[in-house]
Amino acid sequence: LEGVKIKLAAGSYASFAVDFALHGNATLANPFVIEGPETGEARILDNPTGDSLLVAGVEHVIIDRLFIEGAPNPSRSALHVRLKNAGIYPRGFQLLRSTIARRTGDGIKFSEVYDTLVDSCLFSDELKTDTTGERHLDFNKFDNMELYRCTFLRHRALNVKGGSRNAIIAECDFVECNLTVEIGEREGNGYWDVFDSIRDWAVI
Repeated sequence: LEGVKIKLAAGSYASFAVDFALHGNATLANPFVIEGPETGEARILDNPTGDSLLVAGVEHVIIDRLFIEGAPNPSRSALHVRLKNAGIYPRGFQLLRSTIARRTGDGIKFSEVYDTLVDSCLFSDELKTDTTGERHLDFNKFDNMELYRCTFLRHRALNVKGGSRNAIIAECDFVECNLTVEIGEREGNGYWDVFDSIRDWAVI
């Protein structure tokens, strides 16, 4: 599937997964692209039992111009990008010009990702129904993350957990957020994460 582009017309789409079966097929020069329309809206509907859009262990995936609804389950996300098995990591993931509208879970959860770009996205609270502490954007371990020109509307914006390093956050707007960037967070086991390093950060 090297170099494949899926173009979605305006409309609503059931939740789906880009699974590790595609691992190794896409490259930096020929990525796997899912693209919404230039006019209108391609909306990924919420998943009552899982993540609305899951990218598991696939390299060089680009998602452009989608509206992704948040999951009604507080333990699930609108978009979840994660490793599949030990050693099968998402690398080179890009989210561009999209809207993430969280409900009760996180807007986006990144779990052990490498070389990630999020650019020109809107993190909306228009569908939010909870009063919990979930975030618009939750990173759990990354190396090389770039976040540019995004807008976060209210609630908790960005959380970075242990094992994370090398990040740039630039030209982002945090509108009435009660938390902008939080570094370090307690995990379910009750222990604080230990950072491998916290280096080369630039919040511009």
